[in-house]
Amino acid sequence: MAFPAIESSVDTNRTAAETTSPVSFPTIVSPNALIICIARVAVAGAIGWPVDWTELTEDSSDASDDVTAIAYFTAVGTEDSTTFNVTHGSGKSAYLVFSITGAEAPATQAPQIS
Repeated sequence: MAFPAIESSVDTNRTAAETTSPVSFPTIVSPNALIICIARVAVAGAIGWPVDWTELTEDSSDASDDVTAIAYFTAVGTEDSTTFNVTHGSGKSAYLVFSITGAEAPATQAPQIS
């Protein structure tokens, strides 16, 4: 197995309050790449991911009413520069999305965070 490497990344900032946010995929996404998304929403409430995504963590324990979440999925390779929708409470939001090649398959070892 190759050493994991960030193939490409992109950030999406949604500056208007909304409940569904279109989030950009990176410009380069290879088949079987691990896609990781870090989301921050400026309002309390659960974050909803597309059906093929798996949430690793969701936290709103700081003094703000914001919520932060991290989720992942395995790319098919046709996602380059397209978007996916994330649902949440009505608020502004920001996202970092990474396409990572050479990572362990999530079915074998889920991504780990600390």
